[in-house]
Amino acid sequence: MGSWYNADGLNIEYGRTNTRKANRPQSVKSFGSEQEIQVHFDLAELAAGTAFPVDRDNDGTNDGFHTGSVSIPDQAIIESAVIYMTDTAAAGGTSVSAGTFQENGSAIDADGLVTAANGATANLSANAKQAGSGALIGTGVTQRSFIALTVAGTYTAGKGVLVIKYTFPRSV
Repeated sequence: MGSWYNADGLNIEYGRTNTRKANRPQSVKSFGSEQEIQVHFDLAELAAGTAFPVDRDNDGTNDGFHTGSVSIPDQAIIESAVIYMTDTAAAGGTSVSAGTFQENGSAIDADGLVTAANGATANLSANAKQAGSGALIGTGVTQRSFIALTVAGTYTAGKGVLVIKYTFPRSV
C-alpha cells in the first residue's frame, strides 16, 4: 500500500513507503575492485517474514523488488556479509537472516549471507559485529541478486547495518 507500478511501468511511492527508506539496500560504495552494499535496518519496523521493499502486484503486501533496487550483479563473488548493531535487538524476535532473491521475490538463497544462527537475538547486542556464514560467502552469484532480511518473530527494538562486500572476477 503506498507503492505500485503505474501503466508506464514506473514505480510510484507515497506516504510511509516513500518516507521509510530503512530496511532496504541504500548505498553502494567502491574500493577499487571491491564493492560494498549497506542495508540499514530497524528491527522494530520489520514484521515477521521477509522484508521486501516493493508491492509488485498492488495487493497491499510487499513481495519483491523493482529493477532499480540495489543488487549484487551477476558473476560477482561475495566476499563477506557482516551485521553491525547500533542498538540491542529487543525481545520478541528470535533471529534475523539475510539472503538473495530474484526481482519477483523468489528466493535464490534466503539465508545465503547471514544464517539464523549468525543472526540469533543473543548475537545482536549494541555495538556487536556478527559475521555471516551463509552458503554464498566466498562464492560467485550466477544471476542478479537482490538482498532482503528475514525476521523470525517480532522485535520491539534493534537497529544496525548489514554490510555485504563483493568483487568481480579478474580476467586472465
